[in-house]
Amino acid sequence: MVEQRTFNAWVLGSSPSALTNCYKMKVKGNEATLEGVAFLALDRRTNTISFQLFLERYNSTQPMLSREIPISPMPSTPRIRSTSLLLASVLLSACAFAQTKPQPQPQPVPMPPPIVTPVDKPYIGPIKLTVDLRNNVDRVETVQEEIPVVPGAREMVLLYPEWLPGDHEPSGPIANLAGIVTRVDGKRVQWVRDRVHVYAFHVPLPANAKTVELDFDYLSPIKPSAGR
Repeated sequence: MVEQRTFNAWVLGSSPSALTNCYKMKVKGNEATLEGVAFLALDRRTNTISFQLFLERYNSTQPMLSREIPISPMPSTPRIRSTSLLLASVLLSACAFAQTKPQPQPQPVPMPPPIVTPVDKPYIGPIKLTVDLRNNVDRVETVQEEIPVVPGAREMVLLYPEWLPGDHEPSGPIANLAGIVTRVDGKRVQWVRDRVHVYAFHVPLPANAKTVELDFDYLSPIKPSAGR
């Protein structure tokens, strides 16, 4: 039920056959207060009132409510004041209808599928690891890996270590990871970071993929106070 309705009205334009009013309104209901603009057009030729309601909270160019309401025939030259009162009464009825109409509510984005927990078992083949430590001035370590692909896999998930020895929380310094590039059988593919597990990176695999090549830089701390 609508508890309170307040509005201001002004005439946009009139002609011998039509009169258009614009109302800036506020409708206060039991659960919410809606503010917006309503356009009412009286067509004397067809004896109808066209009503369009725009609500500011939805920021849309399409009206939330659009109606054509037939009315009784009126004199050919009605006074603007009488017409405005009639349009105002129609507005109040439409506002009550709009207040009770169910409004679309935001919906959560579906969660991605959980990442399979790693299992401590022999891998299908050796992983080739190359680390370049020559840039000891900037303390940047360039890493290259070649990882064999499980036959038939369509995705590889790369996990950065979350836990460090002696830490009491998953605080692996993933912020020190930079310049990640992934290739599959020599062809570059774009990795995707997991939307929930920030330590996980998804690498899509084409059919019959053999090897994933991973390049990245590790930015080592340059001050003893920065930790390991």
